[in-house]
Amino acid sequence: MKLDDKGRCPNCLRKPLPYHREGRFFCDRCCRTFEMTTGDQCPNWAWGRNVDTGDFFSIYPNNGRHTYMNAKPTAAALRRAALTN
Repeated sequence: MKLDDKGRCPNCLRKPLPYHREGRFFCDRCCRTFEMTTGDQCPNWAWGRNVDTGDFFSIYPNNGRHTYMNAKPTAAALRRAALTN
């Protein structure tokens, strides 16, 4: 998964927060971390990477307190994306 051409998270369409010391962006809605230079998703406390397939998986899949797995774009974000594309 990679940031889109406008620098938004492809999962929830929000601009991730920049963390310059770590050199990464962090999406506070779906808890995904992206490299600043390439925009590729990287593993963090919420999302791990399968070494065989390279796919990302949720580290806390059945914990009811974490709703980041179900984070989807809001209707307003979808409308804004349709208007700007």
